[in-house]
Amino acid sequence: MSNILNDLLHELFSMHRNSIKPGLARTKALCKLMGNPQKSFKSIHIAGTNGKGSTSSMINSILIEAGFKVGLYTSPHIFEFNERIRINGATVTNEQILKHLPTLLTHAKQLKCTFFEITTVLAFMIFADKKVDFAVIETGLGGRLDSTNVIKPIICGITRIAFDHSEYLGDTLAQIAYEKAGIIKQRIPVVVGENKAEALRIFTVTALNKKCLFVSNNNFESQFIKIDENLNSIGIMELIDANLDRIRRFTIGLPGIHQIQNAHIALNIISIIKNHYSLKISNPAVINGLKNIKKNSGLIGRIDLISNDPPIIVDVSHNSNGIEALYNTITHSPYKKLKWNILFSSLIDKNAKEMLEILKPITKQLNLIELNSERAMPISKLVEHSFELFDNFTVAKNKNLIMQKLLMSNEPL
Repeated sequence: MSNILNDLLHELFSMHRNSIKPGLARTKALCKLMGNPQKSFKSIHIAGTNGKGSTSSMINSILIEAGFKVGLYTSPHIFEFNERIRINGATVTNEQILKHLPTLLTHAKQLKCTFFEITTVLAFMIFADKKVDFAVIETGLGGRLDSTNVIKPIICGITRIAFDHSEYLGDTLAQIAYEKAGIIKQRIPVVVGENKAEALRIFTVTALNKKCLFVSNNNFESQFIKIDENLNSIGIMELIDANLDRIRRFTIGLPGIHQIQNAHIALNIISIIKNHYSLKISNPAVINGLKNIKKNSGLIGRIDLISNDPPIIVDVSHNSNGIEALYNTITHSPYKKLKWNILFSSLIDKNAKEMLEILKPITKQLNLIELNSERAMPISKLVEHSFELFDNFTVAKNKNLIMQKLLMSNEPL
């Protein structure tokens, strides 16, 4: 990486916790100064508490398999900043960032924009520059006041709603659903995943008020079969919607029973835009899109089996709903008879005790470590929670050493 780009990214990251400042005014102003790049492509907008990254990646993968040029904007990144912005599966290049970021930062500083607002507009500029056919845009936090909500999408999707970021989104499901429903636009179709009644009521009323087509995952019936040795979900799906052909058997290249529901949202969205824009999206494109999601979207860390012998899973779940998905996947998989050595950490604003309680039945040895982040939950707090739940656990001071130990020690009961 060039020194110039290094310096620019350092400047950008210095705004990372420039406080979360909900609101669209700064992003709209920045977009206007940069020529409103978000108007140059068809966008698909996805919100939700859990599953929005997986659902966005499924839509992206199916459209790629159908032969379209597709931009994908997700967050956060795991290893490097470039992961947030992809075109046909490839991460944005340093050259593409360098082309736009200097000018963008100059204007952004005058407007006092945040890290995420700047990164969002950067993605829009790159997608416009590369003339993508579609861009799948995942919200960051919430929806109504999220900086991605400056787009006018061709369709929206909302995945599962759960408790997270309560300080910004509210402490009831209805309040959180209201914020997520903020991406629903006048006469723009919206597909909503399986949710509790109080959240679904908010989405239904909002869609009625906005006079838009509302689909609540009722166009598809599927039967879960099994999770294979690679933790992929395999099932049978009957497509009732006439815009897509019948699929008798499919494999989702992501672990977890919950991915069936994410696939329902993705397929509803594909079906609607296929019909509206008369797109050529074949049955093989749908099947291959679901199967090749990791290759086409670069998705990692979602109950990721990185070794079979010994079995090692890496998961970025950061709330109780996500940890429940991890637990359900493991207990329905070929590894259900294992107890696990778990390396666990959490951010300060998460319910770590509840997450640890979910993991307890499958835990052989708990190893706690503090994240290298200003948002990390202090190790003292993790220890406090663990004392209430576990007879013994360890505090890892060197995560590299503890990882080496864990790699060798997962054993059957």
